[in-house]
Amino acid sequence: MYIPAYTEAKDRIKLVAFMKSYNFALLISNNEEHPDVTPLPFVVTEEERKLRLVTHIARANPQWKNLNGKENVLVLFQGPHCYISPKFYESRMNVPTWNYTMAAAYGKPKIFHEREKHLNLVHSMFEIMEPKFRSQWDDLPEDYKEKLFSEIVGIEIEVEKLEGKFKLSQNKTLDEQKRIIEGLMMNDDSLKRGVAEMMEENIT
Repeated sequence: MYIPAYTEAKDRIKLVAFMKSYNFALLISNNEEHPDVTPLPFVVTEEERKLRLVTHIARANPQWKNLNGKENVLVLFQGPHCYISPKFYESRMNVPTWNYTMAAAYGKPKIFHEREKHLNLVHSMFEIMEPKFRSQWDDLPEDYKEKLFSEIVGIEIEVEKLEGKFKLSQNKTLDEQKRIIEGLMMNDDSLKRGVAEMMEENIT
């Protein structure tokens, strides 16, 4: 990923927190003909500096069959992004741009089929997304759960390389950045407000 120095996000703690907040990411891998891509929810964990991404994919999706564990895959996490108008700048000699935030995680995937690992994964997802659903899940018939597990394939990736790019108008003056933040905050669009919040955090 092309990352100019002023947009590079280096703080690992913040990057991991970002990935957990925006955990619906793109799994990108290669096959012999073209890249494969699937949007998936990931459970992001880190223990003793080992960062792991775990998810499951539909067994009917052929992408998992090309994950041989020898070649790295890319998992791309994207946060708030929006159009930035040149009306916020001090000089008319400017053009529009796009502010955005993303993290790119690279690693070799491991496929798993074990029921216990699937169970741990879905329990983790419930805890992240909707803890109250756990009681409903526990009441579901076992044959129904077994059918669900038979239709998915687990994927675990230990991250070997992590990159972050937060393009948040850092190349503009502080006054221009503040005007952009104020303008975006006045908008009802959640993405624009999200960019404003990240810009505000970046300058404080």
